[in-house]
Amino acid sequence: ELTVARRLKALLAQERPDILQCGWLSDGAVLASLTGFHPLLVMPFGSDVLINHYRSVEHRFKARYALRCAAALTTDALEVAQRISQLSGVPVQSVVRFPWGIDLGRFRPDDDAAAAMGMRRKLGWEKRTVLVTTRNLEPVYGVSHLLEAMHEVLKARPDAALVLAGDGSLRGA
Repeated sequence: ELTVARRLKALLAQERPDILQCGWLSDGAVLASLTGFHPLLVMPFGSDVLINHYRSVEHRFKARYALRCAAALTTDALEVAQRISQLSGVPVQSVVRFPWGIDLGRFRPDDDAAAAMGMRRKLGWEKRTVLVTTRNLEPVYGVSHLLEAMHEVLKARPDAALVLAGDGSLRGA
């Protein structure tokens, strides 16, 4: 890691960016923080702080180090912001949150209707209400809660269908 960090530091000195943004805490942000570059913006994803830092003392140390080196921290979810705060000591209010969402200027359901109907027809779901989740199938993401909720949804809406498009350790279950 130190060798890669030295190479990155040389590249940063050559390119002279105004800001360095890292999306993955467990590798990219650690390497970036080792360069001493400022300002460093770190945007951990869910698994970075909800799963990965539990793997070992080394992972926890690296996560804390990278978070504390950041000039700014961003995320998309309150639970991740809270865990970032716990790991780093940075107040949760200082972690900038912005939810990811749908850009209605780019996503036009009517344009995609023909493609969606083809898939629905293939599955025999033309008249069903279809819910899709792409979340990793890991305990921390509450997949069991989704399935429990789906049980209730089906009582009220028997036409509903759920697609679990994610993958993970709970796939078999």
